[in-house]
Amino acid sequence: MSVALNGQDFAEDISTIEFTFVGTAPYVSFAAILMTLAAIAFLGYAIALLIESAHKKKAAAEGQ
Repeated sequence: MSVALNGQDFAEDISTIEFTFVGTAPYVSFAAILMTLAAIAFLGYAIALLIESAHKKKAAAEGQ
């Protein structure tokens, strides 16, 4: 059994077909990904500062 799509026979072992993918997603999607990553990084930084602040308060309370 062989499969052919748009004139290309996929049962052949060697093929000379050239394929170019043209994306349809707008550039805005890339910017949205970057903004999401930046927001996650900022959230991680804020949580790290919160944990550091809590440990400093706990250490100061134990030291007194």
